[in-house]
Amino acid sequence: SAEAGLCPNVQQHEFNIDLQTEGIDPVLPLLTYNEEKNTIHVLGTALFHKDRYVEKLNTTESRYFSLLLHSARNIAIKLNDFHPQGGDVTLNVTDSSMKVKLDTKGDQLYITFDVKSKSYFDASDWAELEQNTNKKSIERKIDAKLEKACTDVVQKIQSAGSDPFGITAGLRGYHNDFYTAHDMDQVYQNAIIKINVHNKLINQKNP
Repeated sequence: SAEAGLCPNVQQHEFNIDLQTEGIDPVLPLLTYNEEKNTIHVLGTALFHKDRYVEKLNTTESRYFSLLLHSARNIAIKLNDFHPQGGDVTLNVTDSSMKVKLDTKGDQLYITFDVKSKSYFDASDWAELEQNTNKKSIERKIDAKLEKACTDVVQKIQSAGSDPFGITAGLRGYHNDFYTAHDMDQVYQNAIIKINVHNKLINQKNP
């Protein structure tokens, strides 16, 4: 399930490290166990602030979260109303990377996520899309869809006060004067966030 992006791929020791590291909040897979059927069901991602559970991401939100953790590998993301006729398609993300840029101005923090990904459509979806528009236009449309979805997820995480991206740690390391002069919880929750996505279509299932 972690490989599919339904929940984070976090080991116990990684959780403990993040829990003990100042400036980054841990996450865990959120699971439920059916004792009668002896099955485990993935619910998504558990978000923490320090040692306190504060919010959850469902499995759809967790897929976008994995893009922002540069851990998206072979995950399927449903793009609603993507066909020219209004139908949905599945985008298969094979790889992603992410960089965070932190800027401060006065008391305001600006956070920019730059996400790069590679993906492909299934053959039937691609054949229909390719007939109606060019590859660059499709890629820009993907970028816009992913940017909107990722922004919604980050704002949910931000509103919960959880910082799994290590924003506070980054401020401590690279903007220490700002870090020492401000309440980091307040700064983080009031930060202005921008997400840029650049997706490259590889147009084949096994590149």
